[in-house]
Formats: sequence, C-alpha cells, structure tokens
Amino acid sequence: MTLVLGALVVVMALTTPDQQAHYDAVRQLAQTVVEKELTAESISERLVKAGMEKLPELGVDLSEEDLKKLGVDEEDLTRLGAQGLATIGEDMDLTEVKEVGTQMAMGAADMYLRSHMTVDNYVVVNIGWVTFHGHTLPITIGAFGKVFVLADESQVRQLIK
Repeated sequence: MTLVLGALVVVMALTTPDQQAHYDAVRQLAQTVVEKELTAESISERLVKAGMEKLPELGVDLSEEDLKKLGVDEEDLTRLGAQGLATIGEDMDLTEVKEVGTQMAMGAADMYLRSHMTVDNYVVVNIGWVTFHGHTLPITIGAFGKVFVLADESQVRQLIK
C-alpha cells in the first residue's frame, strides 16, 4: 500500500502542468466567451445603439425634414426600433469588425492574466490564482498533466466586461 501511495505521489509530482498550461486554459475559456459575445448579431445591435446614442453628441438631430429626405418617417423609425435597425445592419459584412474586436478583447485578456494571475506549485498539484477587484481567487487546478478551470463562462464574462 505504501509503495502504491509513493508511486502515486511521484507520478503526480512528475505530471503537474506548467504555468503556461494554466494561462492557456483560462485564455481558451476567455476566447470562447469573447467569440460568443461578438456575434455579427450582437455587433450590429451594439453599433446601432452606439450610433443612435452618439448622434445627438455629434450635433445630428434627425428632424422630420431630415427623415423625409431619407425617405423615412417617424412612424417607420418607431416601428423599426433598434431591432429593425440591427436587421438592416445584417447586410453589412461584420467579419472584420468581429476579428478586430476579438483580437482587442483577447489582447486585453492576455495582459490582464499576465499581470493578475499567478500559479503556486504544491509539488503534487498546482493552483492558479487570479486577482479581481482586490480579491485573490483560485481559478485553476493542475494535476496529472491536466488543468481544470474552476470558473465557468458566466464568471469569465463578468471579468471581460
């Protein structure tokens, strides 16, 4: 029995994942969340919302006359609403916007992880920790050559936002 337990401890000690494996596991989860958040549908809706909110700041006031020039009346705009405007935006190719947004989000995630994540090695297991709003929480556990992420997508979504 002692021999088996000793062999198990040796195997665990030899197979603890390295620090990079912990970063990669959390980064992969973040990538999944970012890709789900940055769908063409959500980008279109966000662009429309941002554009509509920004127009008054830019001095653009859509008067009835302006709307008539565009061939749209106020009733059309009311009927369309943000959802309708987002549907109109579906004709746009948002692939590049999504790619750039994903690169920016993942760049920020990488910087955050590099400066706020540590991995402590306890010989037979190692634990990844992340500091968020002044609290340090365990986010990964590494054992037997595998890294297990303790956070789920909703928790990572909160970190990203």
